[in-house]
Amino acid sequence: MDTILIITKNILNEVDLEYKLKQLNFAVYCVTESILSSENIFVLRYFNTIIFSNNISNDEFEAGRKKISKSKRVFRLESEYAVQNEDHSYIPLKVSTGKINKEFKLEELREAMLSGTINKVDYTKEALNKKREMSLSKKEFSVLKCLYEGHGDTVNRSEICELVWGAVSNSSLSALSNIIRRLELKVYRTYLLEKSFDTKWGAGYSLSHDAHELFQSIGFFDT
Repeated sequence: MDTILIITKNILNEVDLEYKLKQLNFAVYCVTESILSSENIFVLRYFNTIIFSNNISNDEFEAGRKKISKSKRVFRLESEYAVQNEDHSYIPLKVSTGKINKEFKLEELREAMLSGTINKVDYTKEALNKKREMSLSKKEFSVLKCLYEGHGDTVNRSEICELVWGAVSNSSLSALSNIIRRLELKVYRTYLLEKSFDTKWGAGYSLSHDAHELFQSIGFFDT
């Protein structure tokens, strides 16, 4: 099921749109713009489609869109005018993204939500500049490098513990699980990469294809 997140300044304003989308069997959640803060941004990874309400200003929209992975579908509710941040004057709304309208009929809304192709992540110069922005502990770096050198193959949890901690124990296995969770979050916050690791229960972990391509393209492990 496609998951949709509506970002707005007033949740009550979006009741009709939310109802229509739910009629189309989408899983819909409505939140305020605080979701775009650095503390909450990781939540966006759980949604395929992001809709910005027309009560979000142009400046806020542009700033928010930069924080969203290119693998997402992004829509902006149409409005004849949008409020500008600083002086609250009105300016024409011109944005290069999908547009929808609250007056859309159900079929029009379904077509809009399902239109467009989810794009492959583009590792731009901006990603290269972030190469050293992701702060990792020595053990986090060692775990990530171990999985990177696995070239997408599953690396056994015990093998990782032997390499990083020098022994396999309940403590090291628990620490490994925590490190994987932290790495997933750090990679997402830094590079907006949706899925960094694949977990095979009872076996181990592997680095996702996109994550391996990312770290290879920016030379993350180059000395």
